[in-house]
Amino acid sequence: MVQAQAGTTLKERDLVAARYRLAVLYSRDRETEVWRALDETESQVVTIEFLLSNDGATRESFLAAGRRMAAVERPAVMKVAAIHDDPNATFIVYQHLVHVPVPLDWLKPKDEPAPVATAAVMTPPAPPTAPVAPPAPAMPAVLLTPPPPTFIVPAEAAEPVPSAAVEDESIESRDHGLVALSDLLRAREFSQIDVALVKEAALELGTVILTTVREVDYAALGARGLEIAATVVALVASVISRRSEISLPTPHLAIPTPHLTIPRPHAAEQRAPKSPKAPKAQKIREPRVASVKAERAPRGPSRLHIRWRRVLFRGACLAIIATTVAVMPSEAWPIVASDLSVVGAQALTVGGELAGQAVTVGGQVADQATKIGGSLKTEIEQRVASGSGSQAPLKKPTWDVPPLSEYGASLDSKAPDPSARPDATVDWVVALRNTGSAGWYRGIDGAQASLALADGTSAGIQSTDFVGPGQVGWFVVKLHAPTKPGTYDIALLPRIDGRGALKDLGIKAKLTVTAP
Repeated sequence: MVQAQAGTTLKERDLVAARYRLAVLYSRDRETEVWRALDETESQVVTIEFLLSNDGATRESFLAAGRRMAAVERPAVMKVAAIHDDPNATFIVYQHLVHVPVPLDWLKPKDEPAPVATAAVMTPPAPPTAPVAPPAPAMPAVLLTPPPPTFIVPAEAAEPVPSAAVEDESIESRDHGLVALSDLLRAREFSQIDVALVKEAALELGTVILTTVREVDYAALGARGLEIAATVVALVASVISRRSEISLPTPHLAIPTPHLTIPRPHAAEQRAPKSPKAPKAQKIREPRVASVKAERAPRGPSRLHIRWRRVLFRGACLAIIATTVAVMPSEAWPIVASDLSVVGAQALTVGGELAGQAVTVGGQVADQATKIGGSLKTEIEQRVASGSGSQAPLKKPTWDVPPLSEYGASLDSKAPDPSARPDATVDWVVALRNTGSAGWYRGIDGAQASLALADGTSAGIQSTDFVGPGQVGWFVVKLHAPTKPGTYDIALLPRIDGRGALKDLGIKAKLTVTAP
């Protein structure tokens, strides 16, 4: 629960300006706080930034920044949907660049049951009645970890579907958490991924696997397995009992007679005798000294290791098989053969069903894991590559770069103070929030945000390709330790490469150099 302007208390599920339903508190500082909310008129997820300060100058600056943001019309910049200013509250509404699915449980208070259907269903219009305005129910405070939500599609994308299709879709709605997580990763909306969404996706994935496993009839499979085992034992016992009646044919081997062809000698042509070669000098080698190997100690007699448990088990199995063969009459063998064929067909059917289910479940799990893993791997590789310290030459922009006055930044968070050995390099992470009306573009001259040392040397640049207004950018700063042990305060100044320095945020890294 937080305090808004003019003493107004904001909490989850509150309806603001008769249109926006508050959902999750995203961030907060001394002057503003940011909420995720649902625009009930447009059925879209929006971001609302509330002003907490009652100071007149701060309020005018806040509204001026919102108007400047609304004047910017670019596809890569968040659009300002509305600017609200009255004695009760002052806030700015931002639209998302990519549409996010709307959870149904955001539409109603916590104590009301959530709808079951997951798709919009077209119903005939009701006859006109006298309008009645019931009092708005109070929105109770809820926890930040709501139950697994279900999702709807926008009204303009809804199509009429029969009731049977609605029931089928309600059964298949269990993977909407995975779909939402995959859409956010594909759209690079990492700021909207929270712990609740990840837990929900993992819960739904586990539910799919458990549901598939529970649908398998293990009792029937066990019974069929026992029947097959009994039939196989009976068949083996029958074959052993009738081994004397089985006559094996005598093998007939035909050995071919070898045919040898002796070549006839040909008369050798007379050639001129060759001159004798000079005898080679004999090489005298030094005698080798035979190495004397130490004699090995004689080995003791080998012990015979008998596995009595295995011997007893196999003996018991053979005794059971022999008893079954001796007791079973000869008239039962056709019946056994018929049962064996039926059991074999059933075993093939059951095996095919299990294989199909395993392939289906494995395909679903592999598909979702591939999508999520690929998106996470791409993001991690980009962040690691951005923090390697090697800065590529800046590219010339293909658009008109805004002036330096439209850029702004504030310190969001930073890592603990680093420590290093003398003359070593250590990484330090800093997070800055874009408080201006222009976005930060990595690798673009005049639009790239970076942190520089006091002498103007670049220490780290933004790790993501784009940081929009209101978003948080991460910087991996490379700090080089002095040669003498001690504690050093290293100041870092934010700037826009190619434009100039921004307001000094007082960012200092307290570097501790330890003795080697």
